[in-house]
Parts: sequence; C-alpha cells; structure tokens
Amino acid sequence: VQFTGNIAAVNPPFDPLAAGTTNIAVGTPTGFDTPSNLRQITVTVTANITFNITSLTVGKDLQTAVSVNLEVAPPSPVTVTVTSSNPAIAVLSTSSTVAGSNSVTFNNVTGTSVGTVIVQGLSASGSTTLTAQAAGYTNGTSGVAGALSGFTISNITGSFSTSSTSPNTALTIASSRLNPTTLNWVADQEVRAGVSVNVDVTSSNLSVGTITISPVPFSGGVGAAGTFFDPVAVGTATISVVPPAGFSTPFNRRQVTATVN
Repeated sequence: VQFTGNIAAVNPPFDPLAAGTTNIAVGTPTGFDTPSNLRQITVTVTANITFNITSLTVGKDLQTAVSVNLEVAPPSPVTVTVTSSNPAIAVLSTSSTVAGSNSVTFNNVTGTSVGTVIVQGLSASGSTTLTAQAAGYTNGTSGVAGALSGFTISNITGSFSTSSTSPNTALTIASSRLNPTTLNWVADQEVRAGVSVNVDVTSSNLSVGTITISPVPFSGGVGAAGTFFDPVAVGTATISVVPPAGFSTPFNRRQVTATVN
C-alpha cells in the first residue's frame, strides 16, 4: 500500500475467498515504529451452502427438483453431500429416472453451482430435512413436507363443446400434488422414479363420446400424458379421471363435461 506526501489513509480491500479465519497485519516500513495496538485484525469468513428453495412440498410417489448452490466458489474442488434426515418421507436422486436413496453426492465441485437434487416423495404426510455439507462451508438446510397426490385434467377446466363431425379433443392428464385439507389441485409434479401406474379415463356416455386411450400410462419422470375424447353423437358426457391405487381423488380438475352438438 503506497503512501505519498499529503496522504493520511489508504483503503485496500480485503477479498474473501473461502470459509476460514485469517489475520490481517500492517507491516512497519523503514524509519517507522511498530504500533502496539490497531496493527492487526482477525477476519472470519463464513460461506454458506444454499438451496434455491428454502422449503418445499412433494406429493406421495411424486418428485420435484431443487438446486444446490455455494455462496462463493471454493478455492479448490470440494465434495458436496445432500442427505434426507427421514428417508421414509423423501429420498434423493440426481436423475429424474433413477430411484433415490437417503443421500446424494456431487464430486469435484469448482463453481458456485453444485447441481440439482431430485426430491422423491414417499409419504402423504410428515416432514424431513435436507442437509447439504461441504468442507469449509456452513451447512445448507431445506425442509421437505409430504403431501397427498392424484391425477387431474390439466388442459381443460369445467366443460367444452364439440360436434359429432369435429376432430377428437385432446385431454392432458397430469400427476398433481393436492391440498391436504381440501384435496384441491395445488401443483403438477412428476411421478417419482421407480413407480409405474396406469390411470383410467372414462366417459359417462359412450353413445355420446369415447376415450381413445385408457388407461393412460405413467412412469418415473413423467408428469403429463395425453388421450382424446372422440365425439360420436349429440348429447352430454362426463369425462372422469379415475384415481389409481395409492393415490387420492382430487376435489377439482378431475372431471370435465363434454357437450356434443
């Protein structure tokens, strides 16, 4: 740090690189004395592991993704481990098509972005804590709650009209997280890896219209699949999604009314 005439103070910045403690000391140039105080200070650098979502909810047999990041890049490669405190509620994977376990590991992390964790729900209730750990960093945590799940119609709400000579009407069936009290739709989430399920879609009046594909298959990593309503004759039919075993019946978005003119 250079001083010249008429200069009484200079402000060099301290650049934090990684978590730890260091001493900053002012040297004594020739011709000057060494102060007994105010010459040294101790600096403690704290770095955190962060999740992009502080807490999340995942439906039973569904999955959702959460990103893991470091506040500052490590000076040398580090290993980051993310663990679920209660694997009966949720397990973890690094792939949306691979069934998870109680922990995942990211090796040779050199930047602030660690990676994406797929959180797979195993329970319709309860909670667990995700903890991310790396040497030299303060742990990052994120709460995970289990929730009810079901299947809904995502592209049509309430009712639609068509004619007996019109093309088939597309229906998108989605795997969804439900409100634990009202059973209303909350959010769409993929079916978790390791689970395969067939979802029946029915028409209440086959003389008015039929469903072209039923059951609709879902497998791990799939969040939406399609079928069609084929209009046959004038009338009204109720299209319903039938909840498969292990899933709940949504209060809304499960049925639509088709009117064929």
